[in-house]
Amino acid sequence: VVGIGGVVHGVAAGAAVLVAAGVASRRQAGRRRRPDAAAATARRAGGFGEAPAAKSAAMVVKKASKEQQKIICENALTKLFAEENPDIMEMRTCLQRLAKLVSRPNQEIIGDWLMEWEDILGSSEQVFGSGSCVQSWNLKFQDYCIRFAKKGKEKVCEAVEIIRKTGPFPDSYNRFEGAYAVTGMTGLTVNFTKLTTEGGQDVKASDGTRIQEKSFRVDVIYSSDRMMALQSEKNNGECNFYVLKKVESIDLEAERFVGYQRRKFLFN
Repeated sequence: VVGIGGVVHGVAAGAAVLVAAGVASRRQAGRRRRPDAAAATARRAGGFGEAPAAKSAAMVVKKASKEQQKIICENALTKLFAEENPDIMEMRTCLQRLAKLVSRPNQEIIGDWLMEWEDILGSSEQVFGSGSCVQSWNLKFQDYCIRFAKKGKEKVCEAVEIIRKTGPFPDSYNRFEGAYAVTGMTGLTVNFTKLTTEGGQDVKASDGTRIQEKSFRVDVIYSSDRMMALQSEKNNGECNFYVLKKVESIDLEAERFVGYQRRKFLFN
């Protein structure tokens, strides 16, 4: 796999290219952030050594059980997400360690998930979004939630993309419905065949044409009952990474993002 920071072999090792990626937390103000200076330095250096803080924490992690290691690394990532300029070396180290703790991560994806982090600003929209915001002057892809479930033998999937509208208008969302399949130890393919607005109308591109389906293929490099990490690969061989956290319901998340803002808009 050719990552942003060089050539890396294997999915677990693939997390190492995060040392060369920018950081964009989706929970900060504006929910996106441009790559910081540390990321730019790492991109030029292309090295994969552990950050000093990560080295000191490594001794603790090695002595813990596998489940304890997961919790330690997940908690470290969560703290990094909350920082204004997280240490990308430590972030890379956490994901690299997590990727080595699960042998078949695509088997533990059932549940509802919220996109928490993307390594490159805007990459999640390209991979997971409907495309309705592309070349649109007044629509902006804001957040993304996805649900994996089983109905009998069928593997079904739903997703919600939160759309921000320019001007004095409340946000809205589009809903996707379809199916998913897992292959090998990490492969995950999703095919949405029904895309509708929150009002049940067709989702349309900026030129007015109907968007009938959305498909993507990613690798699940880590999953637990709390957190999931995904890797996508571009046509040129470069990779992008995403971290999602488990939530109670994508419907509640849509209400949280859209409903609360709409009430503020209507009553203030």
